[in-house]
Amino acid sequence: LGISTTKIFDITGNVTGNVTGDVTGNLTGNVTGNINNTDLLLQTESNIRFEIDGTEKVRISSEGYLTKPHHPSFSVYISSAHNNASLVTGTQTIPFDSVNTNIGSHFKTSGTDAHKFVAPVAGNYFFSLSQNHNSRVDSKILKNGVIFHEGENEIPVDETDGEWHHHTLTCVIPLAAGDKVHCTTRNQDGNPYRAWNSGNWDNFSGFLIG
Repeated sequence: LGISTTKIFDITGNVTGNVTGDVTGNLTGNVTGNINNTDLLLQTESNIRFEIDGTEKVRISSEGYLTKPHHPSFSVYISSAHNNASLVTGTQTIPFDSVNTNIGSHFKTSGTDAHKFVAPVAGNYFFSLSQNHNSRVDSKILKNGVIFHEGENEIPVDETDGEWHHHTLTCVIPLAAGDKVHCTTRNQDGNPYRAWNSGNWDNFSGFLIG
């Protein structure tokens, strides 16, 4: 199919081949072909939307904002139900169980993968752990149960034990679909000192970069 001038019409069916020129109208069906040695120009005075089965997946607004409403991302925190656990000496999974946002529900707050993010697709992901504590702690971000990034926060000797401290770990982790990421912490002091605070004081967040 070769078109060298502007054509205004509807196409229903499959198109295989090259289209040269401007096409205005509706296309229903499949298009197979190549765009070679040129730019793809989409012109509109409104939004450009990409839908699959009637669900919007990508939008480019008239202002140039790119939004992907189903792009995997999450932000979670710890409820006060786990305050007693924060006093326990030793290493444990940080029990992030409350959700600020969880696009795609890929972070699990219950079940066999509780407190873990399960990657829905292969790619590079950004993660951030923010932790408030008044005990000495060393914390880790793990990929499939193996340490990927870790950090330690010791109470300075010139400060009184029990004062609250805060630290953050960030990293980019390459994941395959189904890989799992979670956080652990080790309370080195135990009761009455806590490895986390709960509520808005602690946060675990992440999103797919691409």
